[in-house]
Amino acid sequence: MSYRLLTFLLFPVFFIYTLKLAIKFKSLSYFKQRLGFSYPSFNNPPIWIHCASVGEINTFMPLLELLIKALPQQAFIITSNTVTGAATLKKHNPLNTQHCYLPVENSAAINRFLNHAQPKLALIMETEIWPLLYRLINKKHIPLSIINARLSSKTINAHNWIKKQYHHALQYVD
Repeated sequence: MSYRLLTFLLFPVFFIYTLKLAIKFKSLSYFKQRLGFSYPSFNNPPIWIHCASVGEINTFMPLLELLIKALPQQAFIITSNTVTGAATLKKHNPLNTQHCYLPVENSAAINRFLNHAQPKLALIMETEIWPLLYRLINKKHIPLSIINARLSSKTINAHNWIKKQYHHALQYVD
Protein backbone atom coordinates (compact mmCIF):
# COMPACT_ATOMS: atom_id res chain seq x y z
CA MET A 1 0.00 0.00 0.00
CA SER A 2 1.32 3.44 -0.88
CA TYR A 3 1.91 6.07 1.77
CA ARG A 4 -0.42 8.52 -0.01
CA LEU A 5 -3.24 5.97 -0.02
CA LEU A 6 -2.62 5.21 3.64
CA THR A 7 -2.84 8.91 4.61
CA PHE A 8 -6.03 9.21 2.56
CA LEU A 9 -7.60 6.22 4.30
CA LEU A 10 -6.52 7.49 7.72
CA PHE A 11 -7.90 10.99 7.15
CA PRO A 12 -11.11 10.29 9.13
CA VAL A 13 -8.91 9.34 12.11
CA PHE A 14 -6.85 12.54 11.68
CA PHE A 15 -10.07 14.55 11.43
CA ILE A 16 -11.64 13.09 14.59
CA TYR A 17 -8.41 13.37 16.58
CA THR A 18 -7.94 16.99 15.46
CA LEU A 19 -11.55 17.81 16.37
CA LYS A 20 -11.11 16.17 19.79
CA LEU A 21 -7.99 18.26 20.53
CA ALA A 22 -9.63 21.45 19.24
CA ILE A 23 -12.54 20.89 21.63
CA LYS A 24 -10.21 20.02 24.51
CA PHE A 25 -8.15 23.20 24.03
CA LYS A 26 -11.11 25.32 22.89
CA SER A 27 -9.23 26.33 19.76
CA LEU A 28 -11.14 26.73 16.51
CA SER A 29 -7.97 27.99 14.78
CA TYR A 30 -6.21 24.73 15.72
CA PHE A 31 -8.99 22.74 14.03
CA LYS A 32 -9.16 24.91 10.91
CA GLN A 33 -5.41 25.24 10.37
CA ARG A 34 -4.64 21.55 10.93
CA LEU A 35 -7.10 20.94 8.08
CA GLY A 36 -5.48 23.59 5.89
CA PHE A 37 -7.81 26.56 6.37
CA SER A 38 -7.83 30.04 7.91
CA TYR A 39 -4.23 31.22 7.80
CA PRO A 40 -2.99 34.78 8.36
CA SER A 41 -1.95 36.95 5.42
CA PHE A 42 1.64 37.72 4.50
CA ASN A 43 2.87 40.84 2.74
CA ASN A 44 5.82 39.00 1.23
CA PRO A 45 6.84 35.35 1.01
CA PRO A 46 7.84 34.21 4.50
CA ILE A 47 10.60 31.93 5.61
CA TRP A 48 8.75 29.00 7.11
CA ILE A 49 10.07 27.14 10.13
CA HIS A 50 8.28 24.07 11.42
CA CYS A 51 8.85 23.35 15.11
CA ALA A 52 6.89 20.36 16.42
CA SER A 53 6.18 21.75 19.88
CA VAL A 54 7.58 23.55 22.92
CA GLY A 55 11.09 22.05 22.93
CA GLU A 56 11.76 22.76 19.28
CA ILE A 57 10.41 26.31 19.54
CA ASN A 58 12.58 27.06 22.57
CA THR A 59 15.60 25.54 20.83
CA PHE A 60 14.98 27.55 17.66
CA MET A 61 14.47 30.95 19.33
CA PRO A 62 18.17 31.99 19.45
CA LEU A 63 18.51 31.24 15.73
CA LEU A 64 15.29 33.09 14.96
CA GLU A 65 16.58 36.14 16.84
CA LEU A 66 19.73 36.08 14.69
CA LEU A 67 17.67 35.71 11.51
CA ILE A 68 15.45 38.63 12.50
CA LYS A 69 18.52 40.81 13.11
CA ALA A 70 20.12 39.76 9.82
CA LEU A 71 16.89 40.05 7.82
CA PRO A 72 14.81 42.79 9.53
CA GLN A 73 12.29 43.10 6.68
CA GLN A 74 11.76 39.35 6.33
CA ALA A 75 8.47 37.77 7.41
CA PHE A 76 8.63 34.46 9.29
CA ILE A 77 5.99 31.85 9.87
CA ILE A 78 6.46 29.21 12.54
CA THR A 79 4.22 26.19 12.50
CA SER A 80 3.74 23.76 15.31
CA ASN A 81 1.68 20.63 15.88
CA THR A 82 0.49 21.62 19.33
CA VAL A 83 -1.42 24.29 21.21
CA THR A 84 1.38 24.39 23.79
CA GLY A 85 3.85 25.14 21.01
CA ALA A 86 1.70 28.06 19.90
CA ALA A 87 1.51 29.37 23.48
CA THR A 88 5.29 29.12 23.83
CA LEU A 89 5.87 31.14 20.67
CA LYS A 90 3.37 33.74 21.84
CA LYS A 91 5.37 34.16 25.08
CA HIS A 92 8.56 34.80 23.07
CA ASN A 93 6.67 37.23 20.79
CA PRO A 94 9.36 37.52 18.08
CA LEU A 95 9.18 40.39 15.57
CA ASN A 96 7.84 39.77 12.04
CA THR A 97 6.76 36.26 13.04
CA GLN A 98 3.36 34.63 12.88
CA HIS A 99 2.30 31.25 14.19
CA CYS A 100 0.17 28.69 12.40
CA TYR A 101 -0.55 25.04 12.99
CA LEU A 102 1.00 22.55 10.60
CA PRO A 103 -1.65 20.81 8.50
CA VAL A 104 -2.19 17.11 9.08
CA GLU A 105 -0.45 14.73 6.67
CA ASN A 106 -3.07 15.14 3.92
CA SER A 107 -2.47 16.39 0.37
CA ALA A 108 -5.40 18.80 0.27
CA ALA A 109 -4.63 20.34 3.68
CA ILE A 110 -0.91 20.70 2.96
CA ASN A 111 -1.53 22.19 -0.49
CA ARG A 112 -3.97 24.75 0.95
CA PHE A 113 -1.32 25.81 3.47
CA LEU A 114 1.50 25.98 0.88
CA ASN A 115 -0.65 27.86 -1.63
CA HIS A 116 -1.66 30.42 0.98
CA ALA A 117 1.68 30.94 2.74
CA GLN A 118 3.88 30.63 -0.39
CA PRO A 119 7.05 30.31 1.68
CA LYS A 120 10.36 30.94 -0.03
CA LEU A 121 12.18 28.49 2.23
CA ALA A 122 11.15 25.67 4.59
CA LEU A 123 13.23 24.81 7.65
CA ILE A 124 12.17 21.73 9.58
CA MET A 125 13.02 21.72 13.28
CA GLU A 126 11.48 18.33 14.03
CA THR A 127 12.82 14.81 14.12
CA GLU A 128 9.69 13.29 12.56
CA ILE A 129 9.81 12.71 8.82
CA TRP A 130 6.65 13.55 6.88
CA PRO A 131 6.90 11.98 3.40
CA LEU A 132 3.82 13.64 1.94
CA LEU A 133 4.71 17.07 3.30
CA TYR A 134 8.25 16.85 1.96
CA ARG A 135 7.03 15.71 -1.48
CA LEU A 136 4.54 18.56 -1.75
CA ILE A 137 7.12 21.14 -0.61
CA ASN A 138 9.42 19.84 -3.34
CA LYS A 139 6.62 19.91 -5.91
CA LYS A 140 6.14 23.65 -5.17
CA HIS A 141 9.92 24.19 -5.67
CA ILE A 142 10.40 25.39 -2.11
CA PRO A 143 13.92 24.69 -0.80
CA LEU A 144 13.70 22.35 2.22
CA SER A 145 16.25 21.89 4.98
CA ILE A 146 16.07 19.78 8.11
CA ILE A 147 17.90 21.68 10.84
CA ASN A 148 17.28 19.34 13.76
CA ALA A 149 17.74 15.78 12.57
CA ARG A 150 18.49 12.52 14.29
CA LEU A 151 17.75 8.89 13.58
CA SER A 152 16.80 6.83 16.60
CA SER A 153 17.44 3.12 16.91
CA LYS A 154 13.66 2.69 16.53
CA THR A 155 13.84 4.42 13.15
CA ILE A 156 16.88 2.45 12.04
CA ASN A 157 15.20 -0.82 13.04
CA ALA A 158 11.84 0.06 11.48
CA HIS A 159 10.04 -2.18 9.01
CA ASN A 160 11.49 -2.04 5.48
CA TRP A 161 8.33 -0.39 4.14
CA ILE A 162 8.78 2.51 6.58
CA LYS A 163 12.50 2.75 5.82
CA LYS A 164 11.65 2.98 2.13
CA GLN A 165 9.23 5.84 2.85
CA TYR A 166 11.89 7.69 4.86
CA HIS A 167 14.49 7.15 2.15
CA HIS A 168 12.13 8.45 -0.51
CA ALA A 169 11.09 11.48 1.60
CA LEU A 170 14.67 12.46 2.40
CA GLN A 171 15.44 12.73 -1.32
CA TYR A 172 13.33 15.90 -1.30
CA VAL A 173 15.53 17.58 1.30
CA ASP A 174 17.96 20.13 -0.06
